[in-house]
Amino acid sequence: MNQKLAIAVVTGAFIALAPLSPQAAQPAASVASSATIAGVSVLQAEGIVQSVDRVAHTVTVKDAASGQATFNVSPDSTKLSEIKAGDKVRVRMARDAVITVTPHGSTNAANHAAANADPMTQNNIQAELVTVDQKTGILALRGPQGAIFHIQAANTAQLAHLSAGMHVEVAYAPTAAVSVSAAQ
Repeated sequence: MNQKLAIAVVTGAFIALAPLSPQAAQPAASVASSATIAGVSVLQAEGIVQSVDRVAHTVTVKDAASGQATFNVSPDSTKLSEIKAGDKVRVRMARDAVITVTPHGSTNAANHAAANADPMTQNNIQAELVTVDQKTGILALRGPQGAIFHIQAANTAQLAHLSAGMHVEVAYAPTAAVSVSAAQ
């Protein structure tokens, strides 16, 4: 993904409350225990379609900040026959995540490298809990470069021991489910 678009997506993204699909929840849930919290990160952004490749099932989108990225679109969630160059679309990316509380200040070489990386291109990042909404299960986290992002916990009961200021590691699934639909 184009770095510029990735930053724009993170900056302009908002949480969309959507239930976890059973297939998506299985890998994260199997790892979950009392020390980990399974959830999903959902980002949405709008842009203009530059091109559509129906064979490769990809869509290239340019956002308002002139960032451009090509997305591998989930075949079961997008009808590419209905999308063409010039259309204004909403791109929705959902990715499973597992959150693990880490001791404050604990670092190793991998964590240090991840702390300086773009959260959209990493599978593991360090973050700080900003808010924990016990009722909705939404966690607001501050990433390594200061950007705030959200994760919807799959089980709100697992959030009882969390509080603002705690340091966590977020392990993202290596792939995201991406859908593209007409912007309204």
